[in-house]
Amino acid sequence: MSTARRPLLALVGDQYNHEEPAHPRIEPLMPALGVDTQWIPTSEIDDSTDFTRFDGIWVVPGAPYHALQGVHRAIRFAREAKTPLLGTCGGFYSAVLEYAQNVLHLAETAELGNDLGPIEKLIIPPTCTADNTNRVSLFLREGSRLSELYGGRTEIEEILQCDYGMVQEFLDAATQGDVRFSGWDKGDAPRALEITDHPFFMACLFQPELSSTPGAVHPIVAGFLTAIYTAADLAAPDFTKPVAGAPSVDLEGYERILNSVRNDPRTRAAFANGSTFSQIDIDAGLRAVTRASSDGDIRLLAVQNVSAQPRTFTPDACLPQAQQWGTPIMFLSGAMESGTTEADALACTLEPGAVAWLGVFPADSGTVPPGFTALTGQGTA
Repeated sequence: MSTARRPLLALVGDQYNHEEPAHPRIEPLMPALGVDTQWIPTSEIDDSTDFTRFDGIWVVPGAPYHALQGVHRAIRFAREAKTPLLGTCGGFYSAVLEYAQNVLHLAETAELGNDLGPIEKLIIPPTCTADNTNRVSLFLREGSRLSELYGGRTEIEEILQCDYGMVQEFLDAATQGDVRFSGWDKGDAPRALEITDHPFFMACLFQPELSSTPGAVHPIVAGFLTAIYTAADLAAPDFTKPVAGAPSVDLEGYERILNSVRNDPRTRAAFANGSTFSQIDIDAGLRAVTRASSDGDIRLLAVQNVSAQPRTFTPDACLPQAQQWGTPIMFLSGAMESGTTEADALACTLEPGAVAWLGVFPADSGTVPPGFTALTGQGTA
């Protein structure tokens, strides 16, 4: 699997929005299951966005999204093109609203744009918890695909952080077609939906990714990934054990490294409102995402080795601001080795599954952190 083509999954959402705990779980988990990922920011999705290159689409948690219509375009593509789709947490109600607006043309959604303002009167204020182990009882529709994924069970317990609700009359009207609810809580509020005549189209308010680990993948996530492998014309691995040829990952360590950067007052602005992110092209076997503060004075780079072999990259190519500003590239957190190429360029090497965060700060910005380590091309960071 290390050299063969791997399925490519679009992560539709706004990375680390609202400090969403699912994002740092999904990011390291997918390569451990042999799947490559590409972040698609919601505000960058328009009618020209090419989703045909993806084997599946995951509308990840993190609502309200920066651009709801961007999310709807992704869902509509998956629905019409029969591309496997999974929506979790905020992706659940996005799937409801997309169908109501684009297929059923319900009057309540006629003015729905990139925010939820036009339908606020339909939303029942949620109660949310920061406890990402909070479990609730749910009931599944007998004979549904969702029930089949649980081995035919009709009663389950799942992790639910926010009990978002919508007016029942609207929900009844929004499912007068192919989209059908397949899971409810004790109060009969819908918590999952699906389209049966589709390779895989499922959305749930609960979060199966939070209880997934390599070798113990949640049945919904396993079913979704199996559909993705099928779409890629590849044989799906056995998700009950580590995937051969995929890197081993430390899920808790990955999040701990992220938190050390996003909670640091010296770099926090690159995660605040108005900050931007972009997944960039980099050498094979690596996934790289850049982030910038709203004023552009903080530029961060996160690089993860998603392969089963050590991988090397040149940070100067990913952070050209260092040369523009005449300031060094700083090592912020993670684990890697630094050295130089034959051309005397700075090079960094990551072990399989490892992640490292780097940063650049303008010399005259007043934000150059004295406590970080400048990369010199020698040693282990």
